[in-house]
Amino acid sequence: MQLIYINDHLGYIKSSVNIGFLLNKKKEAILIDAGIDDNNAKKSFKILDDEKIIPKKIVITHAHADHFGGASWFVKHLNTEVLSTLPAKSILEYPLWEPIYLFCGANPPKILHQKFFLGKKVNVDRIVSQGRVNFDNIDFEIVELPGHSFGQIGILFENYLFCADSFISYEFLVKHKIPLNSDIKGTLQTLNYLKNSKFKGIIPSHGDLFENYHDILNENEKIINQILEFILDVCFKQISEIELLNLIYDKFDISIKDMATSVLMRLSVLAYISYLLDKDLLRVEFVDNQQFFVRVS
Repeated sequence: MQLIYINDHLGYIKSSVNIGFLLNKKKEAILIDAGIDDNNAKKSFKILDDEKIIPKKIVITHAHADHFGGASWFVKHLNTEVLSTLPAKSILEYPLWEPIYLFCGANPPKILHQKFFLGKKVNVDRIVSQGRVNFDNIDFEIVELPGHSFGQIGILFENYLFCADSFISYEFLVKHKIPLNSDIKGTLQTLNYLKNSKFKGIIPSHGDLFENYHDILNENEKIINQILEFILDVCFKQISEIELLNLIYDKFDISIKDMATSVLMRLSVLAYISYLLDKDLLRVEFVDNQQFFVRVS
């Protein structure tokens, strides 16, 4: 973990999931996300404490366990206030919802109770929504960034945007092949918003600060369009969900070796199917009690 100052008023702790911070003159901080677990939070606090930075509030960008799992440690040890959107609040306060929705609403098996999917419960003190806010003499803006997760937000401060998981960096594109997004329409809207912005820089939750960010945004958009085009190409005939998943895995060289990867990839592919159905580019057909997808001519 490494502390990186962008300027005297903001920076981030570089880790597997970055923790951003905004500072006032007293070095009181608003944190952006909290890490995956107690250990991660404890190490982050040690780094901040060495700089005499005092965490006062945490804004959770979205309700994935790797972003909020450490929040309860900050609350317990520092009485830190937790802020989130309304969609995120329901999961932060009842974290089992995340593995539940990943397992199609059924009771999730214990294998999905790992900390990456099941964060520690934490109560949300304030609901935030899009617009300018001022807490602890720190004036910043909440920006809606739909696509990756329901209720995802970014934090805009001094023309730097902490953009959560709006896009993924080059190394993660190489590693994961397909970005995890639950809403393709929202993702494309967010990418378009970011491409048309003139921020000094964008800080993703996974990776380093981008001062020149248009190329990586174009790469994220490119892979989304490739997947959409591929689905339409193969759905010239009836294709089942399982067949479509396997075709996508083969096309994009994805190896599924555990349930965690399986549920995340299925969620991603279903997001593409949903988008194409709503655009009337795919339709659903049932034959012998089986569901198939086929391209609309």
